[in-house]
Amino acid sequence: MREKVRVCGRDFDSVRSTLVSTGVVKSADGSALVKMGNTTVLCGLKLEVGRAGHMNPKEGRIEVEVGFQTNFSLAKVYHSALTLSQVHLTPVCSPKLKIGKSPEDVVACGEFISHFIVENKIVPLNELCIEEGKSVWVVYADITCLNLDGNVMDASLIAVSSALRNLRIPATVLDDLGEVMVDPDRSKLRPLPMDYTPIPLTFALVDQEVLADPSSKEEDLCTGKLTIVMNNKRQLCCVYKPGGAEISDKQLRACFTLTKERVETLYPIIAHATK
Repeated sequence: MREKVRVCGRDFDSVRSTLVSTGVVKSADGSALVKMGNTTVLCGLKLEVGRAGHMNPKEGRIEVEVGFQTNFSLAKVYHSALTLSQVHLTPVCSPKLKIGKSPEDVVACGEFISHFIVENKIVPLNELCIEEGKSVWVVYADITCLNLDGNVMDASLIAVSSALRNLRIPATVLDDLGEVMVDPDRSKLRPLPMDYTPIPLTFALVDQEVLADPSSKEEDLCTGKLTIVMNNKRQLCCVYKPGGAEISDKQLRACFTLTKERVETLYPIIAHATK
């Protein structure tokens, strides 16, 4: 830290190279693979027809469930029409994860992602309506961490938003009984419009220094973390700091500047992968 050099050789404000690929799971209705350094996350989406709710007849039902394949589960959160079902971080992806026990930062990551996707409504939920007051599309998202080397928060959020940009919704028709039937004609598939694309950047506080895009070793040493999310128009969406050491105003302003720069470099990568 005194020499201003990280173990990996990066500068304090340097972010690892990021690769985004979409349509990687052919059996899914939308998917994305994100690789940030050695951290690799896969997100797959599946569509199901669900019954519309009374409170939101044009938006339907949402059930958010964050779970872990380490035999740990969190409570369900109910909302409107988009469903984020599970985040899988198996013991295979990192020696930090043990069967039957999930680190606190992993639990916080799952909670943050599910609440962000739901509360910020990055997609217009009325686009998921099939028949007002009767049926809607429900989107189930499964996120799996294939390799964990720090900052699974950013990789997971990028994977979800990229998969949503890759999602294609089939046309539907009603049969004689009023039941929804999916049209098998793939030429009628349509993309799901998105109001914006979230771009996150997470920072770790180590020895009063701020490190952008921390690795797993740096996360083990950090006394606090901060995640800033902006959209592709560089507008602030969220600032998330789950406790830990304080960050100065000067450091916070620097983090905002770095996040704006991250938007300029990452959004073209996502847009190219999902065009």
